[in-house]
Amino acid sequence: MNPFDVSDHSDFSLTPRPRRGPGGDHGIDRPVCRVVPLKPEPRLLETYLPEIRFAVDDTEPADWIWACGYEPGDFDRVLGLRNVHPGTRFLVTGRRLGPELRTDLSRAGVDVVLDWPQPLRALRDRLVSS
Repeated sequence: MNPFDVSDHSDFSLTPRPRRGPGGDHGIDRPVCRVVPLKPEPRLLETYLPEIRFAVDDTEPADWIWACGYEPGDFDRVLGLRNVHPGTRFLVTGRRLGPELRTDLSRAGVDVVLDWPQPLRALRDRLVSS
């Protein structure tokens, strides 16, 4: 299943919702989510989630850090990112994230742990809700 293929979701529509008022790209000041792909996989997230500006570098402050493709061997890298960005909300996604991994990630300061693939609407709601 391609998590970015929305063709099979007849009720799927995304309407940008401003979080901080007018300004920024497309007339909306969108929250910034820095994507940290733990495995090199190009994504076109902004095509499907236009209300979020995704960044892959440290050139501007981010509202979220998203560590994608988490596996048990990635814990130290996630912990390092958490330590470098202590005030930024932190999202981790991965396949088959059992209760023990979720507990460890929570103790490391990760705010949200989600299984992947994740419905884009649920992902969007998490990233723009706060």
